[in-house]
Amino acid sequence: MVCSLVLAFVLLAHKPPSLASLPTLHDEPTTQWRSGPVRYILKAREDEKYRALKTEAERRAFIEQFWRNLDPTPDTPFNETRDEFWRRVNLAQALYHDSVYPGWKTARGKIYILLGPPHGIDLNSQRHFIPRRAPGSPLACGWETWTYRGVTIR
Repeated sequence: MVCSLVLAFVLLAHKPPSLASLPTLHDEPTTQWRSGPVRYILKAREDEKYRALKTEAERRAFIEQFWRNLDPTPDTPFNETRDEFWRRVNLAQALYHDSVYPGWKTARGKIYILLGPPHGIDLNSQRHFIPRRAPGSPLACGWETWTYRGVTIR
């Protein structure tokens, strides 16, 4: 289905950390790999298979095959899909680091990783105040509307 996709997210009023201050995320053949950003594109049967692996060598081979299957140009040494995925993850880390969550775990981070940069972003110029549950001043919030054109949703 091809459609114009508009997404709205709450924009918290704080400055995100710089890209240099965050660790670079990439593939590590650990048991937690499947729980990281790759979970957004990992299929259920792939997840089951990965969970059953016992050694680092098995996990490393699985990860390499996983990315090989997604490579649009398998006859070249460069995997564009893998590179773009981790580039987006690391940008999401820097751009959308809200509260205690890493950038890739936020709603904006997930959408950025899956769809890339939006074609348009509308920022709400009004500020609304939401009372905090903890002592202190209210939290100033606004929102962003992201627009994607020609996105295929499966």
